[in-house]
Amino acid sequence: MLSTTWRRGAAVSLVTGLVAAPVTYGPASASQATPVTATMSSGTRTAQPALLPSGTPSVTLSLLAGWLAYDLGPGPATKASLKGPSGVALDARGDLLIADSGNNVVEEVTPAGRLSVVAGDGKEGPPTPGPATKSALYDPSAVAVDASGDLFIADSDNEVVEEVTPAGRLSVVAGVDDHFGPPTPGPATKSYLGGPGGVALDARGDLFIADSLNNLVEEVTPVGKLSVVAGVVGHVGSPAPGPATKSDLFGPGGMALDVHGDLFIADEANNVVEEVTAAGKLSVVAGVAGHGGPPTPGPATKSDLSGPGGVSLDARGDLFIADSVNKVVEEVTPAGRLSVVAGVAGHGGPPTPGPATKSDLYQPDGVALDAHGDLFIADYFNNVVEEVTPAGRLSVVAGHAQP
Repeated sequence: MLSTTWRRGAAVSLVTGLVAAPVTYGPASASQATPVTATMSSGTRTAQPALLPSGTPSVTLSLLAGWLAYDLGPGPATKASLKGPSGVALDARGDLLIADSGNNVVEEVTPAGRLSVVAGDGKEGPPTPGPATKSALYDPSAVAVDASGDLFIADSDNEVVEEVTPAGRLSVVAGVDDHFGPPTPGPATKSYLGGPGGVALDARGDLFIADSLNNLVEEVTPVGKLSVVAGVVGHVGSPAPGPATKSDLFGPGGMALDVHGDLFIADEANNVVEEVTAAGKLSVVAGVAGHGGPPTPGPATKSDLSGPGGVSLDARGDLFIADSVNKVVEEVTPAGRLSVVAGVAGHGGPPTPGPATKSDLYQPDGVALDAHGDLFIADYFNNVVEEVTPAGRLSVVAGHAQP
């Protein structure tokens, strides 16, 4: 089956089911058009790629299981092609980790702006214990890093969470590959998960998993024991203030923990953010359950949200929300006051360097903050990660948005 997609303004033919193979395209001329040939289960197929516009520099592309993606080899982060970045995190050195969901990899961007792949081989598939860059991933949606530099990946469509050590070794720490189902308290690697969409870590090294399709949040101790800490197994619905394990959730996604061990949950389909204290008490801290709409500056619990996908906290305890469908990022102070700090509510489009509140976003799905208070945004449909300084200036730090 042949289909056509537009990338960087160039039409390129795709052959569904191709094995991985690099192809180089250059400036357009009839003599330079090179057919793409691949052996498939149904036989040999040939596709004639459309020509790039005159003057286009040569680029190397990779055909991966039917998808055409730009080379993600090491290099400047702003020249790399991201594909649906959905989660971001920062390590103690200031390196930025990106869950590049559409490319099925996790990338690292150094403070100097150099990007490299640290997990995933670009193919959809089950994880393989061993070197992380030789293992497949399948829609990695979120990342977190502990104090030792261990990377944790919510590998959504594989139904697992993986850990990658600083030495680059990957292993599964929760879930059973390609097995969806309700969780079972006990050994985390023997319990099912359902499309894990978020991960977070506390100061003790406990791992928290937003088990999105099971509508739960689980905790995994350093010795690998899993338990449910929010939500009711088999139930979906609106949150109820009180014990977190007696309250319904609906599609929990991004999470973050504060210095007190309080857990914040982006409860996406409920259009709220909840807080669960270390004592296990749940309350809504932003949004109105069951009401999706544009944000209103002022009391956070009186403002609508719409599909919040990610949350993060700064050193002062300010909460940042990736309000995905509203196409903005909001900040909620410890006093509960909400304001928009990036994006224009209801306006989706490519980012514009400069004042963050005058730049469009296009489904921000994840947020993270560094030690300096710089905010990083996984801008899913713009295929970029932006940085917003404490002074409110926005710039692209990974990927390149299309106008």
